[in-house]
Amino acid sequence: MKRTIIQKLSVLGFVAVFAMFATACQKDSKETVTAVTEKNQPSSNVVIAFVKGDVVILRESGQIKPSLGDTLSSEDTIVTGQNGSVELLVGEDGVLKLNKNTSLSVNQAFAANDGTRETEVNMQYGKLVTVLRKERKTESFSVVTPTSIAGVRGTIFLTNVENPSAKGGNVACGSSNCVVKYTVLDGAVAIRKSNSENEIVVDKQKSAEVGSDTKLSDKMIKPMDKQSLGEMKEMLVFENTKMLQFESLANELKSNNEELQKMNIGSSVEELEKAARTREITKSKSDEVITTAKSIEDSKYIKKDVQKDSLKLAPKESFDKTK
Repeated sequence: MKRTIIQKLSVLGFVAVFAMFATACQKDSKETVTAVTEKNQPSSNVVIAFVKGDVVILRESGQIKPSLGDTLSSEDTIVTGQNGSVELLVGEDGVLKLNKNTSLSVNQAFAANDGTRETEVNMQYGKLVTVLRKERKTESFSVVTPTSIAGVRGTIFLTNVENPSAKGGNVACGSSNCVVKYTVLDGAVAIRKSNSENEIVVDKQKSAEVGSDTKLSDKMIKPMDKQSLGEMKEMLVFENTKMLQFESLANELKSNNEELQKMNIGSSVEELEKAARTREITKSKSDEVITTAKSIEDSKYIKKDVQKDSLKLAPKESFDKTK
């Protein structure tokens, strides 16, 4: 009888000790997970560098007016009106410009502590110019549209999302009435459907138009046309922003990109092709060709106001020019 009681007490004691041990382990595990989560919490990767006209940011908490230095968080939607435009700084590797009557959501826009960055934007309608460094070893960037997804491989390209049935040009596309045109000035863009791994690659000075029911094929890749070139040239005029990171990156992208430099000396597809053929024929005459081409009247594409000082903006600080 005594032995039975002792055995029962021993079992109860073991169970109590085991329960205490399990509770302590569970608590430590939760604390560890919490600490790791907080430590690895990524920071936003998209910052407003310039805003003009009718522009709003739509968030779950409501609608706000954007200011210079504001960050766009995941699930934010930025909308431009009839006279609005926005320029965005993407990490340390790129700039985006939204034209008037454009709606763009930020699906992912984060930089992790290990240095990797992942940015995904979703266009409902409108026009977006993307300018990214070619050497982006730690960054992934993609543009999602109603008909397709563009994976960027270091490039300059225009995305035009249109709803043919909408007269105003600022209505989101439905599932079957949307056309997206990609025009690549430099680099390459890999285009695929959301439900397929099949893709086509659009190289520089080429374009492709993708509808909702379009079957992807290399045959749909066409030479860049005059209209797309004109739209891109107009949108590649970046404003003076007083944000040092944006201004420095814009100037660097221009100085290191041959296609942007060529756009400063020509105003048509024919002039671009002629300049390329001339350089292939003889390198010794390149200086003469450039000098002659510079006499062609054209706009400047990435401008800098040298009469005003740039203000440095720390990556995690915000700057409101109205204050």
